[in-house]
Amino acid sequence: SVLLDGNFLTNIESGWGDEVPVSVSNAQSPCIFHRLNGDTRLTYRRNSDLYRVERIKLAGSSTWGNETTIATSSGLGAGTYYETSAGVLHLAYSNASNILIDYVWNDVTSTWTVFAQITTNAYYPAFGRRKNGELHVAYLDINLNSLYERIYNESTETWSEAVLISSGVSNTPCYIQRKNNGFMIAYGKGGTY
Repeated sequence: SVLLDGNFLTNIESGWGDEVPVSVSNAQSPCIFHRLNGDTRLTYRRNSDLYRVERIKLAGSSTWGNETTIATSSGLGAGTYYETSAGVLHLAYSNASNILIDYVWNDVTSTWTVFAQITTNAYYPAFGRRKNGELHVAYLDINLNSLYERIYNESTETWSEAVLISSGVSNTPCYIQRKNNGFMIAYGKGGTY
């Protein structure tokens, strides 16, 4: 097996492990995140009631905690976790009304609260952090059928105005931080490529 490292040289020492079921419910749009403190978070949309839910595996543990509800309205797009340089955990996702909502985790009370509404008419959100710490979010504006990006300012705790990345239907963006400090974005375009 070969791991694509840009030079096609890195060999994988061992194969993938066995599949480990995390949820017995019918679910979709998962996102997993490993925190700086060692905890692992998993969010997904539970299809029985369309709730955005989460499971947590604490650092050093081999088992997942119970399923907890984050929000009672979840669109089809996957939620995306991100952590600020200060270690504050966020989760953003598009709800059933296609509003891109940014939640913040309170480590003291172990609860999620709404931090900000990033934008409306958003679908397929993806986050990427540059090596310099700058946080980006890209999403499809479903009214304009175009891919946009916003940048988070940690000092003011605000998101920038939207910047057009690609006009025309563009979906499922993914940021790529390159080893040489280059920062790229890949996405589907109009269903043709």
